[in-house]
Amino acid sequence: MTMTQFEKDLIDTAAKLDEIEKQQMQEMQKLSKAADTLSFIELLRSRYGDEYKYIRKLTPKLYVVKKKDFGVMNAKGDLVLPANYICISPYPIDKEVYHAVNAKYQYGLLDGNMKELVPFEYKWIQFECTDELIRAMGKGGMGLLDIEGNVILEGFKEIWNFNEDFNDLVVKADGVRYSISRDNLQKIRQLVKHSRKPLTAKDIQDYLEYKEYLQHDEKFNAGIEVLSLVDFWKEKIR
Repeated sequence: MTMTQFEKDLIDTAAKLDEIEKQQMQEMQKLSKAADTLSFIELLRSRYGDEYKYIRKLTPKLYVVKKKDFGVMNAKGDLVLPANYICISPYPIDKEVYHAVNAKYQYGLLDGNMKELVPFEYKWIQFECTDELIRAMGKGGMGLLDIEGNVILEGFKEIWNFNEDFNDLVVKADGVRYSISRDNLQKIRQLVKHSRKPLTAKDIQDYLEYKEYLQHDEKFNAGIEVLSLVDFWKEKIR
């Protein structure tokens, strides 16, 4: 059945009205956010005078403020994170995770309540948009952490090939490179959660020496199954 021109015009008008309604809702949301911000700024001035300066809205209920350094207040004007940080910013993931740098230039992560997720003991941290994992440089070398604060890998000179499309994660320790598949990385991550022990550069070196030993004299070691990295490490930390 063919629609009349009147019916087509009616559908077109309804679509335009829907679009106008969406735009009006967006404008109302913007005005509401602006009103919340203005209300907070007034509260900040009445409670603290010029002691703190409003910087930006971090979440619907949290605001970044500045004294000498940056901190975070809730909508009531209470400090939930002391103003002792050089930088506070959200990470681009679907969870409340915030990157921060303290006055000693140490990097760490905070949760939505401004509680410490990853301790402030790293020279830098770099979020990777894969499996919610983070590269971090600490005193003992480069490592890999998750957003729950678990240290997955530790003590490497380099970690690379790490992005949304990676097949293997390449790690380097003492000139030796080793590839860890995405599947094995997830298995290692689960083992870390239970054992609380990260896979280290020394573990990789021990595994490569173990493989070399078995392959050095194949006749003597005939019939001995070569363990995978994950199984070898599982036995080692047991």
